[in-house]
Amino acid sequence: MGQVRVVFLWLILILLVFESPSCAQDTDNDSEAEVSEESEAAVESQPIGTLKINASYQAWDIGLNLTDLEACQKWSAFWEASAGGNSNKNVTAQDSSSKDAEDESESSAEQEPLNVEQETVTSVERMEEIGLDPELLKKYLNVVILYKEICHDYPRVVWFNTTAQAREIGLNATSPICAPFKEALNPDADKLVDLASILFNLAFESTNSTSAIEAELLLRIKRQMEEDNSEEVVIEAKSADSEKLVTVSNETSKVAVQIDSKDGASPTLMLGTLDAVAALGLKIDPSLFARHEKVGLYLPGVCGDVVPTAVNSFNASDFDGVDIEGNIGINVTALEASGVNLTELAEILRNDSQLDLILSRTADVNATRTLGGSFILPVLNKNKYDPFSPPIVFEGSAVGVRFGIYIESMSNFEASTMDYDMDIYLLMAWRDPRLVNPFDKPILIKEEEILEKIWRPDPFFANAKEAEFHEVTFLNFLMRIFPDGQVLYETRIKLKPACNLVLCKYPHDKQTCELLIKSFAYPIDTVRFEWFSDNKDAIDKNPDVKLPELYIDKYEPTVCNGTRKSGNFACLRAVFNLKRDIGFHVAQTYIPTSLALMFSWVGVWLPEEFMEGRIGVAITVLLTLSTESAGAREHLPSVSYLKAIDLWFGFITGFVFFTLLQTLFVIGFDKRASQLRKWATKKKTNVTQEARDAMIHKAERYHKVGRYLDNFCRVFFPLSFAMFLVMYFFVFTEGAQDDCLSR
Repeated sequence: MGQVRVVFLWLILILLVFESPSCAQDTDNDSEAEVSEESEAAVESQPIGTLKINASYQAWDIGLNLTDLEACQKWSAFWEASAGGNSNKNVTAQDSSSKDAEDESESSAEQEPLNVEQETVTSVERMEEIGLDPELLKKYLNVVILYKEICHDYPRVVWFNTTAQAREIGLNATSPICAPFKEALNPDADKLVDLASILFNLAFESTNSTSAIEAELLLRIKRQMEEDNSEEVVIEAKSADSEKLVTVSNETSKVAVQIDSKDGASPTLMLGTLDAVAALGLKIDPSLFARHEKVGLYLPGVCGDVVPTAVNSFNASDFDGVDIEGNIGINVTALEASGVNLTELAEILRNDSQLDLILSRTADVNATRTLGGSFILPVLNKNKYDPFSPPIVFEGSAVGVRFGIYIESMSNFEASTMDYDMDIYLLMAWRDPRLVNPFDKPILIKEEEILEKIWRPDPFFANAKEAEFHEVTFLNFLMRIFPDGQVLYETRIKLKPACNLVLCKYPHDKQTCELLIKSFAYPIDTVRFEWFSDNKDAIDKNPDVKLPELYIDKYEPTVCNGTRKSGNFACLRAVFNLKRDIGFHVAQTYIPTSLALMFSWVGVWLPEEFMEGRIGVAITVLLTLSTESAGAREHLPSVSYLKAIDLWFGFITGFVFFTLLQTLFVIGFDKRASQLRKWATKKKTNVTQEARDAMIHKAERYHKVGRYLDNFCRVFFPLSFAMFLVMYFFVFTEGAQDDCLSR
């Protein structure tokens, strides 16, 4: 058996090296290279065996829709009818997998043969019928589908999330997996990268179940995979009946150990092979790897009972002879003496989801019956509370502060200064273990002198031109301290945030305004800002909030980059999407200017002898449009790009000017015709009758041209204006709000 394993490892290594691009450099001459390429192409064009699909994730990868498969529908109905529908399709723990196997083995023997357990597909028609790409039959002789397994629709990853599940699989405090969590409450990215490297080496270099030769082969395979980890690897193996089975997978699915730390607060460990599980000393059911691609460990959960190193307390002996007033730093000894369990505290802080529910606690009747602020004073003295130190008990941890805002009012949106007024309630929630108290009701603090004795975060509004607290009839704030140390702080603030308006589509514009909340002094490693998970708790508004022109279409809580020259700080962004109500501009701009333009068309319907009237109409309309244009732009900032309203007035003014030019042309033609008639009727002896007839004919032609222009413009003006309206309202005012800036 050992010799077979060594041969199999050699085969894998040879295949990896053979498929590497560097192999092309070992050819002796061009003719041999051509022969080699031709032979490889001939081999690749031939089917290479059987593709076996025996797991749900493999079915997804090749494009099978398990819900629509007739065989899977029958199996689902069978499992629901058997044992009261105990088929568990979404496996999330080890015992559920074995339970499924027991349920299947005890199923009714009379019904099971009616379902197709396995199918070997060899025809293109059948491939198309079940939704598979027929091109697969050009690569493989046939495709074997094990319906009894894939129809369970098992997830790609089976997760272990809690400390109880960790103990079941043999994960304890001595495991190298939880080593970083002993040093810090939430290990940073560098420590997680180091952990990934250590676990990766353990998985590949463990020799508990391999010989020295096998270990060397594993290391060589590891190096080859690291050099070329993007190519598809094809592994061939012979079964007992000499049928060639082919397993195809990408390197991303063959990584033995992988740590995903993109979300710094929720790192995960992915295990891809049984060898990796054995190397790490875990006891995971091997059947899980037959049904799932990977096994996932949620590290903050499975390592939740690992107590990290506590912060160092202030050592007064270093300052002998110095009078020290008040408490300094975090006193861990005092915390433990007051009943704080560091193990439970560490598990809570690693994923403090309870903090998201603090607003619901305020709705509780018992929570509304609060104690006075003076009740917190003995707690502060007992725990030796330092209001200048953030509540960080463990190394590598940061204070998580949840934020929420309630918009009471928005007004005075000034386009010229690009700002607006805002009245909000700012809510902050955090956990301070030093404030754990024995009372059964929350403590309400509304006195400034007591508030100054308690640590608070330091947010500021980065894009606010002005900000102030409401102080009538007293400073508007409240703080609730719950028995478990959760703190809810609320205050009322008046702001004047800046909003960078983009007026390309004005007055059909949609504006995006932001409210930036940043930490001023505490870096992100010390204080971390987060929105409440529920969007309604994160941002909400008074339903009566309305602006004269703009209205809030939607709002969204997001995060932002808080990096400054002095460091990296927490940053939250509240995004408000505003739409402009077009009704005002329709009544004040579009309808009056459109009527004025139509009034200028009256000239083309007047007889040619009303020259003064035609010119007067056009000039009057031009002056009216000039006044309207100035009024529409009065409250807008001076920008260097063309706005939609500028395009409107430009077209309308140009249209009226064109009407005036047309009037002048018609008047000119009529005047020329009148002069020719006058010359033709003069009694001069030197003018022949032919010349008189020619002048009369020419005068008639000028007159007809003038009449033709009038008749043409009677149709052209309305049609062109209608075309402009279509282009303006359906083309120019649509599209990206900042497209004029890109141009």
